[in-house]
Amino acid sequence: MPDSIEARLEGARQAVKNLKKQLREQEGELQRQNAALLEAYLRIESLSRHDPLTGVANRRWLDEVLTLEVERCRRYDSTLSAIMADLDQFKSINDTYGHLVGDKVLQAAAEVFRREVRMTDLVGRYGGEEFMFVLSNTGIMEAHNLAERLRIALEQTDLQFRSEPVTSSFGIAEWEIGDLVPDLVRRADEAMYVAKRSGGNRSSCAPGSIDNERSA
Repeated sequence: MPDSIEARLEGARQAVKNLKKQLREQEGELQRQNAALLEAYLRIESLSRHDPLTGVANRRWLDEVLTLEVERCRRYDSTLSAIMADLDQFKSINDTYGHLVGDKVLQAAAEVFRREVRMTDLVGRYGGEEFMFVLSNTGIMEAHNLAERLRIALEQTDLQFRSEPVTSSFGIAEWEIGDLVPDLVRRADEAMYVAKRSGGNRSSCAPGSIDNERSA
């Protein structure tokens, strides 16, 4: 009788031991599955926010950040500037060298812009050959200086697949009281077209910001 009880106890202990082992294995498998799901979610989230060709922010993310930054300016009376950049003569690059070279030009420009901006700045592809920079806590003069740095860095970039330098025109605007996101974007865009009509490869500030225009 005692042997029978001892045997049953040992069997129960072994069953508990096996159950704990199974639970640990299941817990480990759940952790692996959760990690895989998290990785997949982060990958999807990243894809939803980044331009697939250049790797910088896409239009959706730019709009989201601009909306938040404009609201922050309205609530806390802080500063915000936006830069619009458009690659010069990009249509002729596509027509002359083909769209594959055009894609390489866009990727090279994005890499230069990403390297030159500050950690607090957001650079993204606004559409086609246009890029946008969202500069929080940044006034017009500081934004203008950054645009010039970006312009010079791009012009001086040696592209192995193209002998001529790639240049860009930049338009800069600072948030003004009452501005909504479209107002800020429109003024930066208009300033950029002033730079393009003036010959390109230069930066221009929106009217009322600063009167001077700096060129190459």
